[in-house]
Amino acid sequence: LEDGYKGLSHIPHPKDYKWENVVLSTHHYVFEENTADEHINKLNEHIKKVDAAIKKANIPFYLGEFNVAPKGS
Repeated sequence: LEDGYKGLSHIPHPKDYKWENVVLSTHHYVFEENTADEHINKLNEHIKKVDAAIKKANIPFYLGEFNVAPKGS
């Protein structure tokens, strides 16, 4: 399942559709942060959301893509 850039709260529950062998995947891009600490904070926020989503759906997680610092890494 891909969140489709809509956020993890919009993903369907696999059991509702009788899906098996499903993995949750997101892309994590942060464009507004400038410092390493700001990026770490955003990543930690994302991890908390992912953790809640995978526990709710009882499926594994794969981080498909991410960035670190688009404003001059």
